[in-house]
Formats: sequence, structure tokens, C-alpha cells
Amino acid sequence: MPTKHDLPISARYHLHHPRFIFHALACNKYGSRVLDRMWTASTLRKLHQLQNDPVGHHIARNFALTHFVKRRKYWEERQLGENKRRKMFSEILED
Repeated sequence: MPTKHDLPISARYHLHHPRFIFHALACNKYGSRVLDRMWTASTLRKLHQLQNDPVGHHIARNFALTHFVKRRKYWEERQLGENKRRKMFSEILED
């Protein structure tokens, strides 16, 4: 079995790059649950820091953090709807 040292330098870089790690987690059925748990466990203070960050506020907007903080039930319903829609489109595109 090859080790990480057998990989070219560029591949080794991507293995440790945060974007690669989160993408790999998000695309894995177990890893996505890990990301969900990380999101749920994050503190409200960290969420506010994300909203106030020049780049992080885009993530806050995309994840509808204001609804998450103030209208949790609405946020959960909206996320379920988004997930159903994504699943439906992925099934259509696979055919």
C-alpha cells in the first residue's frame, strides 16, 4: 500500500490543505455527519465572529446563520427542503 511519501509533492500538499480535508469530509457519508456535528457544536460566539469577518460573512449568508441563531425551526425546515431538492436534482442528473 502506498504511503503519503510515495505521492508527488503537489499531492501531499493537497492532502493537508484544509479545503481538501473539508471537501473530502463533506463528500463522505460518515464525514458529512462529522461536519454536521462540528457545526452543531460550534459556539454562538464563533458564529458571530464568522458573521463579522470580511470573508466569513459569505459563509454565514450561504448557511443562513441569522435564521440558525434566531429562528432555528425555520432554518431546519429550510435545510431539509434544500437537501431534498439537491437529492432530487442529483437523481435526475445521474439518469
